[in-house]
Amino acid sequence: MPYPEAGRRCPSLHCRRLLSFRRPHDGAGHRRQTLFFFRGRTKDVIDRSGEKINVEELENVINRCPRVHAAAVVGMPDPVYGERVCVFVVPESVDATLTLGALMAFLEGEGLGKCKWPERLELITEFPVTTSGKRSKVLLRQQLIDQVFLRNVRRDIAIKMSLIVLIAVHATSLA
Repeated sequence: MPYPEAGRRCPSLHCRRLLSFRRPHDGAGHRRQTLFFFRGRTKDVIDRSGEKINVEELENVINRCPRVHAAAVVGMPDPVYGERVCVFVVPESVDATLTLGALMAFLEGEGLGKCKWPERLELITEFPVTTSGKRSKVLLRQQLIDQVFLRNVRRDIAIKMSLIVLIAVHATSLA
């Protein structure tokens, strides 16, 4: 039986067969009247204010950098843009220094569009892995969220401490 075109009716048995081969994050499904659709892998795309950034494409370009041994790109939550691009890099050598500016210069030389450039660079010694030994982007993203949360908490504490100091200085000047 030939595959029906996207959006056309298909027999429910055929639709069930198509959907039985999907992976958990493929985003495949069906609607009423046995229509089927495929959206692609949702976890391999970063949505930066409506712009869809393919993670695999960006990782392949970054891995060509001579100072990079391995790279993993994850979406960093952002209240304005939805997500920002963050790249975790294992440097080629221990003493190798890689900055975000140097990485951007390399990406510009490779001809990658500026909308796909990472906005944060994290240097790590090794990637966290799952029990099966695969790289865990979920753990990388959680580590990033924890770092951003701690930075925001520290900033809030610093603001509160400065307000307390200002109130104390003002109170002593009035006395």
